Amino acid sequence: MQPITIEYIAGFVDGEGSFSIHKTGNNQIQPRFGVYNTNKKVLLLIKEFFSTPLTLSTIKHRNDKWKTLYRLDSHTIDGATSVARLLEPYLIIKKEHAKLIMQFKRANPIHTRNGSLTDFSTKTWNYKLRNKLLILNKKG
Repeated sequence: MQPITIEYIAGFVDGEGSFSIHKTGNNQIQPRFGVYNTNKKVLLLIKEFFSTPLTLSTIKHRNDKWKTLYRLDSHTIDGATSVARLLEPYLIIKKEHAKLIMQFKRANPIHTRNGSLTDFSTKTWNYKLRNKLLILNKKG
């Protein structure tokens, strides 16, 4: 099998992936990267390509006739921005999404381990970035 390339991964993420900023239970917001697919092998190849830790999870469906779905993701500021920074030059559809994730990182040079923030102006900026991503990710 040929080695996987950054261009292939970018195309895959353009079609199957997402960059987002989620609100956590304790009213903090964190950037996320995720890609879903029923082909576990390709997600493992993508995981091996990146030096940042990514988590591979199995998602079971209620309907046994459906294929098992796998999710490769990162819920950390460093993980999501690392993936965004590497993929951004090659992305087409998700290019603006990746740029917003990188802006989140630049706006938060100092962050706690769980991504919590205390500075009000930083939180305001992050919510603006989150709202921009919500618009970009809107279905329809």
